[in-house]
Amino acid sequence: MSIITRGVKKAVIIDCYNHYSLRIQYVEHVLAEMGYEVSIYFSDFDHFSKKYLENKKAEIHYIHVSKYDKNISLRRIMSIVSFGLKVERVLKKEKPDILYTIIPPNTLLYIFKKYKTVNSNVKIIFDVFDMWPETMPIYNQGLLYKLIEKGWKSLRDKNIECSDLVITECNLFKNILKQKKNNLNLKTAYLCKEKIRQIHRSDYRNKEISFIYIGSINNIVDIELIVEIFSKLAQKKYRINLHIIGEGEQKDKFKCSAKNEDVSVYDHGMIFDNTEKEKIASKCHFGLNIMKSSVCVGLTMKSIDYFSLGLPIINNISFDTWELVEREKIGFNILDQNSKNVADKIVECGVEKYASMCRNVTRIYDEYFSEKTFTNILREEIARLLKGEEKLCDIYQKKFI
Repeated sequence: MSIITRGVKKAVIIDCYNHYSLRIQYVEHVLAEMGYEVSIYFSDFDHFSKKYLENKKAEIHYIHVSKYDKNISLRRIMSIVSFGLKVERVLKKEKPDILYTIIPPNTLLYIFKKYKTVNSNVKIIFDVFDMWPETMPIYNQGLLYKLIEKGWKSLRDKNIECSDLVITECNLFKNILKQKKNNLNLKTAYLCKEKIRQIHRSDYRNKEISFIYIGSINNIVDIELIVEIFSKLAQKKYRINLHIIGEGEQKDKFKCSAKNEDVSVYDHGMIFDNTEKEKIASKCHFGLNIMKSSVCVGLTMKSIDYFSLGLPIINNISFDTWELVEREKIGFNILDQNSKNVADKIVECGVEKYASMCRNVTRIYDEYFSEKTFTNILREEIARLLKGEEKLCDIYQKKFI
């Protein structure tokens, strides 16, 4: 028995921000099983820590870029531009059959469109992980902001039509792009994350509620609304605990504001080990998924962290997450004007209702956010994309001799 092949097909994955565990490892797996020789290119600079990467994966190619300190700065723009120019050279060398890239940065859409004008057979897949500048924490409405906003939107909206498939991280992004370009081939595929084993929850019977916040604590977090919930619960004579896993420029403000409401704050810093996360989450009842209403987002990475830990959420994120919470009963949605109502619901929840929410979280995680769900969607969409060519890929063209 042998497999007859018709030449090696190449796939190149480009990601400026190193989303390997959240997305790229699954994309790599699907393309490889379809018979593609896969090459992955990341930048060598970590956007979150603002440091060059130390622990590099041997199987990944790293593109050197200039460093920057501030998210909104000329240095960052220069770093992004240099990444795009080097990606252009990579494409000329690799000559891929499939190009898969995480967006943003929006500059990559221009680079890919330019490449496709002279390489029309390449299949281009954009994975819209974020919407720049809509989701960026920018509150300075000065000239620099307006120039950045206009330029970044234009790069995306004018060049995204070169795609053969656009995967979106949530339905909100899908709807926004559909309104801009109604001829795009769009498909939502939620982020997926390794499921953490089911953990024992703290007792819900006592007059004590524990919350957890996971992720960056920056200008888009609605600290005032979170503290408003704490205040309403404190008025009901509840003891409140807040566990924080993460860092950010607003962390001290968050901790201070919580302590002013007699909240016991436990700052765990940055934790990447799942076992440690499990231990902390086992002491908590709800994950806090609350951002300022001006932020354009339908699903957060932190919400998937909570779901992977089996935690119901207190949420104000619109569209996808709001609908999931309402439909699937996996926590409580909150607006500025209904914080007292949400505090009442938390208090009145009870042991049985809370246990039901935890079970619902486990179920919806498997249904929407598991590795199996994402890889199945990706397989189906790529198969549809390649339909009409020489079947799917060489690995599916088995001939028995």
